[in-house]
Amino acid sequence: MTKTVSTKYSVSLPSTLDIDVDYHLHVNADGQIALTKGTNKPYNGPYYSGGAITSRYEGCKYGFFLPLSYNSLSKFNAGFSLWADPLYEGAGSVLSALMGDPQQADVFIGFRFGQLYSAKR
Repeated sequence: MTKTVSTKYSVSLPSTLDIDVDYHLHVNADGQIALTKGTNKPYNGPYYSGGAITSRYEGCKYGFFLPLSYNSLSKFNAGFSLWADPLYEGAGSVLSALMGDPQQADVFIGFRFGQLYSAKR
């Protein structure tokens, strides 16, 4: 006697709606809205809704940024980023880590190269 094992399962496509607004007003706002939930389909990957507001100052050869973000997984985070041509570095949760019990840890570093400069540079 052989047993039949069901191999059927259902998943949803990973879907999020991303909105980003930036008009060079020294502020950037973005949001991510999860369009699918993994609660009733165990094979789905989780997607979390959230948003961020980043105030910034950019000069010809340097800039600094203060991102404030919230998402349903790690809650509120505040970070800091510095750009000194050609190097940029920062963390989206470094200020949150200094103020209390952080729920997130991240860091980034990079180099800018090429001739993609705006007219004011």
